[in-house]
Order: sequence, then structure tokens, then C-alpha cells
Amino acid sequence: MDKFFTNEHGYFNWQSVLAIVGILGFFWGIYIYVDKRKSKVQERKIQSQVQKQEKLTEPYNELIRIISLFPNRTPYDVMTLLSYGPPNFSSENFDTVNRILEIQIKENYQKRLERKGLTYQDEEDIKTEIRNREYCIKEIEKIKNQYFLAKKEYERLRSTDKIIELYASQDVKNCLVKFDGTWHRAFITGRPLEYNDGRNNRLDDIRWELEQVIRADLGII
Repeated sequence: MDKFFTNEHGYFNWQSVLAIVGILGFFWGIYIYVDKRKSKVQERKIQSQVQKQEKLTEPYNELIRIISLFPNRTPYDVMTLLSYGPPNFSSENFDTVNRILEIQIKENYQKRLERKGLTYQDEEDIKTEIRNREYCIKEIEKIKNQYFLAKKEYERLRSTDKIIELYASQDVKNCLVKFDGTWHRAFITGRPLEYNDGRNNRLDDIRWELEQVIRADLGII
């Protein structure tokens, strides 16, 4: 090694030293270049994330607000307390269901109350069926009003605000597809929203999932 730094006459070999310094300088330059490049890439990522937040924060907040407007129950979920005879619900036929319930009260249960010879328990059972149907009518009317308001707001947002369509992550878009399928099955096809085991209903699950993927898309988590 000592010979490398001295020449044939035993003097210090500056050319060798300069060569080593040149090589080290070359590699140091590469390191600086790579480091600066990484820094610029990171800066671009941060800048891109900030720009995304600026574009999507307001539309995402509006989306979450509107989705929270959808009712957690369908007429089927409300009518589970009826012992028998609940009308079929589908294709948003809230009014038809309520008319059938009203007919059941007037033409069936109220007339049965007029019969003679009813026991006390018979009367109480009939009155319970009437009260349950009156309750269902009120709740279904609330659900109808809440549903049509939410649907109108949701369709307006999706048709007029293209920011989400253009800039949202694929996870957010996939979650919205699941949400669309869920409320269509509930209010168009006529399926219950509530789980049989008492857990949160299907819309609540999707709302929670949507909030998580939105937070991830905005870089909040």
C-alpha cells in the first residue's frame, strides 16, 4: 500500500492521491445526485398529495354527508315486528305498502274487534296488530322521505361533480360501487338492510369502509 503512494524514487506520489480523490469525488457526486433525485421525487409526491387534498377534500366531505342521509332501514326491516301478513316491498313502492297496511287495519283487524265473544286476550292480540301496523306506517313514511331526499342529493352529486370520478383512488371508486349495489338491493330489489345477528346494518358497514378509504386517499392515515 505504501508503494502505491510513493514513486520509484521513494517520493510521495501525488498523482496516485489525486486519482483516489478523483474516484472518491466521482462516487460522492453520484451519491449527491441520487440523494437530490430522491428528495425531488419525495417533494413531488408531497406536492401531489397536497394538490389531491385540495381537489378532493370538499367533494369527499359532501359525499360523506349525503351518504349519511340514507336511511338505515327499509320497510322490510320495520315490518319484522308484524307476526304475519307484511306486504311485499320493492321498486320504491313505499306508498303501496302503507296502503296495504291501512287496508289490513280497516278491513281485517278493526272488523275482527267488532265480533262478539272475543276473549280479553283475543282483543289484546288484535289491538297489538293494529298498533304495530300504525307504527309501521309512520316509520315507513319517514323512511320514504329520508330515502328520496338522500337519493336526489346523491344522484345530483354524482352527475354534476366530476372531481371524484377523475381524481378519487380506485379503492374509493370500488367502495362507491358497493354502496350503489347495496342501496339498490335494499330499495329497488327489496332486501333488508339489517343483519339477522344484530350487527350494524349493511349501509353502516359501507359508510365506515368508505370513510377509511377516503382518509387513506387523502393521506390522513
